Amino acid sequence: MRAADNPNVKKLFSVTSGELKLTFMVGTDDRLYQLGFGDAAAEVVPSAKMPSREREFLPPYGNGVLTEPALQVTHVDGNTSTELHYIGHRTENLNGGISQTVISLKDPAYPFTVEIYIKSYADNSMMEIWNTVSHNEKGKIVLHRFASASPVLKAKEYWLTQFAGNYKREATISEEQLSEGIKILDSKLGVRAHQMRIPSFILSLNGPAQENAGEVLAASLRWSGSFQFAFDVDWNKNLRLITGMNPLGSQYYLERGGTFTTPAILYAYSKQGKGEVSRRYHRWAMKHAIRDAQKDRPVLLNNWEATHCDFDEERLKELFNGARQVGAELFLLDDGWFGNGLYSRDDDKHGLGDWEPSTKKLPRGLSYIAKEALKRKVDFGIWLEPEMVNPKSELFEKHPEWVIKLPNRETYYYRHQLVLDLSNPKVQDYVYNVVADILKENPETAFFKWDCNSPITNIYSPYLKEKQGQLYIDHVRGIYNVMKRVKANYPDVPMMLCSGGGARCDY
Repeated sequence: MRAADNPNVKKLFSVTSGELKLTFMVGTDDRLYQLGFGDAAAEVVPSAKMPSREREFLPPYGNGVLTEPALQVTHVDGNTSTELHYIGHRTENLNGGISQTVISLKDPAYPFTVEIYIKSYADNSMMEIWNTVSHNEKGKIVLHRFASASPVLKAKEYWLTQFAGNYKREATISEEQLSEGIKILDSKLGVRAHQMRIPSFILSLNGPAQENAGEVLAASLRWSGSFQFAFDVDWNKNLRLITGMNPLGSQYYLERGGTFTTPAILYAYSKQGKGEVSRRYHRWAMKHAIRDAQKDRPVLLNNWEATHCDFDEERLKELFNGARQVGAELFLLDDGWFGNGLYSRDDDKHGLGDWEPSTKKLPRGLSYIAKEALKRKVDFGIWLEPEMVNPKSELFEKHPEWVIKLPNRETYYYRHQLVLDLSNPKVQDYVYNVVADILKENPETAFFKWDCNSPITNIYSPYLKEKQGQLYIDHVRGIYNVMKRVKANYPDVPMMLCSGGGARCDY
């Protein structure tokens, strides 16, 4: 049946990116339904029957949707249901052969709007999808669920590959066939989310994934905090992919006139197996994601395995000589260079947060030891963990209100440290200035290793007060604010985001 002959169809349109196509139908009920997501060469024809509410592209909670919702809102008047009607869409061409489609949806009963963004990278058959929520209700609404995207697949079988593990065994690959019901992959750690599960997956259609053949869809979430992927296979063998930030403990209050933007989920598609879909990510990242992708990376020697926190100037200079002998171009001074007095950083229990050079280990300061490295024609870099603090530190004594820490509960410590509250703008300024002050006082510093060794374990922000549900989200956004400032003001100083062995591998 042609669209023109179908009484249920108000509009048909599609977004295409190379081999990947996303096809939409606007019903006569004004809802936005998804008809297809996959092979661009496949013909997609609307059914003679009106689609069920479960085929809405961004299914909202509370008014007829029987499966897992992608969006859940409590409106100012207490109404827990939302409807989204299609208003219009527009497509524009961006630089570099990229196009972007924006689809506008609105609740017919409330001044509540959702805009869906789909950025297409046709040369790699990739789509980047996110959305924004805004409203003009007389007060603040509460967002309970806020998926970045929730497309639907249709196949005979679905095979899921995930990447899980822990320290020293990160990204262990496993594959399984999905059955009816919901399979959830997630992180609840707040930061360094990838310590136990990487926010990426591969789906192979109609059989296990092969290296060089078969239909494969892969996804990766551009977010460094808690995430959730829900794979919902319904009674008709449709697979709904609900992907985005983890809604657990994250009720978000959105004031009148405000806008909430989800992180983007990046989808790639291949009809030539998982090898090709992997290469498409690599090509995309080199062109669009990685800073200075074409620049050579220096060969680096790190003192951590040689010394841990036990070193002095003479021992470091011996390592500089060794670095030069083995052809290393950069020396990285790791943990242990800071803290004084009672809080000397001689182990992982003391000094974190006190970023003054140790007068015991480095009596002539960082600049002196950096110049000694440069004399040997080895650049000098330094280790930082500015998002964290030891309770045994001057910083914690001075600013206990800057720490994420529960009131009236015994404090749980992960690696003897706590997380600074990056939702607080004052803490953002402090963390930025840690980096800026080192570079001002020690201009020889050519590299940062930025570590992050603890998840959020005591989930309470003194700064957010009654808006505790925003902590997981605003904390990560605070980290991003700091890193944007560092990048803008020090564009030529590279940073290695260490995070316990690769736990920040998101885009």
